[in-house]
Amino acid sequence: DTVSAGQIIASLENQSERASLLQAEGAYESAVVASASSDVSSENTKKALDAELSSAVTSYKSMFISADGVIRNTVDVYFSNPRGSNPGFKLDGFGMAPSLSDDRVAIETILTEWSRNTTVITTNNIQSQLSKVEADVLMISEFVETVSNLTAQQSTSDTFTETDKATALSALQSARSAMNSLLSEVTATDTGITNAISDFQKAELASKEGT
Repeated sequence: DTVSAGQIIASLENQSERASLLQAEGAYESAVVASASSDVSSENTKKALDAELSSAVTSYKSMFISADGVIRNTVDVYFSNPRGSNPGFKLDGFGMAPSLSDDRVAIETILTEWSRNTTVITTNNIQSQLSKVEADVLMISEFVETVSNLTAQQSTSDTFTETDKATALSALQSARSAMNSLLSEVTATDTGITNAISDFQKAELASKEGT
């Protein structure tokens, strides 16, 4: 019989070498897959972060509408000149009327600034605004609670009947609930952004380690 050039006429047992080669090939393929997976994960977490920031901007604007509505539609009926420099609490303030007027002036400034910011807020600056919004919402919430507590202490009369008082307290209770909901929304919004940033940073780190 003749043997052609390059024809294998015998092979030695080299199972360990073959196993090492296959293991190396498998490790390489796993690394390629992991790298691709990290890239996808990084991209997905970036999209999730962008969505969270966009949602926060929308929440910022809707929270203003809610807070502004609580003051304008519920609380301001207890002041003779709510948007002026001397709002004038119309009920018995039990010694707190001056401080209530000062707080109402401060809240007017808050709402004016908040309204202006709704036209310029973006995903780039929403985070810096959230901490301020939390402080503002807390102040408004405490203000509404004070007005509610003072209303509960009012004596009834021909001009402020039991029915009037009950109606007022019901409206103020709804206003307090609305402000509590806003506080929870601010916290949830801030937490959502923080978590999304953390997920994105972890994915970015994993992507760099995989390359």
